[in-house]
Amino acid sequence: MRINITARAAGGQSVRITVADNGVGIEAEQLKLVFRSGYTSKAGRLGFGLHSAANTIIGLGGSIGVDSAGADCGASFGIELPCESLENVAESAT
Repeated sequence: MRINITARAAGGQSVRITVADNGVGIEAEQLKLVFRSGYTSKAGRLGFGLHSAANTIIGLGGSIGVDSAGADCGASFGIELPCESLENVAESAT
């Protein structure tokens, strides 16, 4: 599996991070469900990872989305965060 991570300025006030892979992909009907608490397509999993990530990103004033052409086509997650939020995170980490 290949995973590509890119980051770029988006409009001067935010950063856009894209995480894309060439894995199993996500079916169209599942795309709207992946960020819901408890949703998982994998047996034995709890379905909190993407939900927690989305809540954190939204809490920082950002947004997250997902796209996939379907089974065996990989998936791409796009995250946009305001630069101010990133500065606040960096400050609280020190």
